[in-house]
Amino acid sequence: MITEYTLAHLTKLSLISGSLLPYPQMKNKTEKALLIGIIALCLLYLFLGLIYKPIICNDAINGMISLHNYIHGGEWNQFLNLSGNGTDVSAHELTWWAPGQYEIPYLLSKLCSISIGSSIVLLMFASISGGCLFYYKIFKLSSLGNKTILLSLLILLLQRFINIYFIQYNSSDLILFFYTPFYIYTYYQLCKTYPQKILLKIFLLTLLNFTGLFIKNSFVLFELAVNIFLIAEYFFHDKVDNKITPTRSDTPVYTRLSVLFPFVLANLLNYYFFLRLGTNPAQGDSLLMTLSAIITGIFLPVMEVLFASLSLSGIYGNFYQKIALSQQIAGMVMMVILMGTGYLLYREKNGIRNLLGKDAVFRLAMITAVVYVSSWFVFTVKQSAVSGEDRLFLPVTILIIPYLLNHSSTTASKIKYVYFAFVGISILYGIGTFAYRIKKYSINGSVWSKNSRLNGFKIYSDNKDATRELDKVAHIISQNFAKDYIVVSNPDIAFQLDITNKFIVNTSTSFSNSSHLKAGIHYMLVVQLGKDTPPMGLNKLYSSNKYSLFRSN
Repeated sequence: MITEYTLAHLTKLSLISGSLLPYPQMKNKTEKALLIGIIALCLLYLFLGLIYKPIICNDAINGMISLHNYIHGGEWNQFLNLSGNGTDVSAHELTWWAPGQYEIPYLLSKLCSISIGSSIVLLMFASISGGCLFYYKIFKLSSLGNKTILLSLLILLLQRFINIYFIQYNSSDLILFFYTPFYIYTYYQLCKTYPQKILLKIFLLTLLNFTGLFIKNSFVLFELAVNIFLIAEYFFHDKVDNKITPTRSDTPVYTRLSVLFPFVLANLLNYYFFLRLGTNPAQGDSLLMTLSAIITGIFLPVMEVLFASLSLSGIYGNFYQKIALSQQIAGMVMMVILMGTGYLLYREKNGIRNLLGKDAVFRLAMITAVVYVSSWFVFTVKQSAVSGEDRLFLPVTILIIPYLLNHSSTTASKIKYVYFAFVGISILYGIGTFAYRIKKYSINGSVWSKNSRLNGFKIYSDNKDATRELDKVAHIISQNFAKDYIVVSNPDIAFQLDITNKFIVNTSTSFSNSSHLKAGIHYMLVVQLGKDTPPMGLNKLYSSNKYSLFRSN
């Protein structure tokens, strides 16, 4: 059996020897230094991640609870809920979160005989290492130089959206740091190597598209952008140079259009296997075509496309929450920034036009940016539940950062100092927040998940006394009620309880005022202090300063 220490040791040796990551040889000293910095950062994150283990929170914990229930006899990719009156249990598809975020770490843990916590760390390490390699390969197809490419990768590795996943695993976004360039580069090689083998291309491209959707639902936007790009390359091949999709003017139309079929087929398969046309955050409540909604719908995605990879959204968000601005003033600020950004782009229109003509990767980045901005504009005016988080824009913004960096390093305009200031601040922010989380999550009583099937990661807990009380609750449940459902108000509690029962997460407190008397179904309710009086139809089994445990009659 491969131990975690042995696996980590072999991983380090493989990286250093170059067998795991065959990075190209660099002759320039600056390029060598940048490459050494990239490798050193990857190893540092691996080392710290294996020591501290990641905390599971936010979206990822919902997937882990679904996985826990499946391992202990439940349905796959299902989330259990209580009915409105608290008498029935229903299972719902996890339509908001793709299963890859928990299935991939779990499968890796089983394959390597390690804990799922360690598998997450190794997966994150492989993602940033492989991502750097394939981004390098992609950018080598562009007009960018080695120094710019390597410096961009080093800057990216110092950002919060990279290092946070070694301490706090939120979702599968960092896996896309690898899969996005791998997807593009594989697409490129398929189109280059098998331009006329339509059936082979359809099969392999469908697999590529479907895998991306298995990792994360929002990847559909990037896949849409890539397919629009490929169609444009096919139909306007004589107007551009350096084409990623080689074709001739006599290529049949059906051959050119066949590239869309894998995208459509993969989305249909995704809906059939994972979503089943269920609820998704992009549906929206109603159309809101107000000036404020329009400005916000343009401002947010434009800024995210330009700066999400520099962690500026996190910095801006922290300040924005502390500064109370009226809707009118906020709208005016957004308009000024948008107009300034538009003016800067207009000044560089000739350079942009030249790049569009000769640089295929730049064309891909621009088409992707338009797709993302357009999509988020629609989400905003539809009042969809999609959050404008920086991590959702990373597939496009990572493609753009090398061009911004290259332009800033070569232009005579003083605006470059503003951009370099943004880069410096974002690097400091990324390093600072990483150090802060290591210190905070190590001292404030983060606990190991003890469940024998899903272990090795941590759940954040502020209080060691609360952990001890939950251990008592877990003992009572395991000894007496091993087959009962467990209703928890906080999903973190699920993994602090070392039990094999199925969990139902109910974040509202309405269930505590309802009767739970359905024949043949019993519920265990774990509620925080303040619920000393047993809810209707429930008996108190345990109570402490932290938690109370109730059971239906």
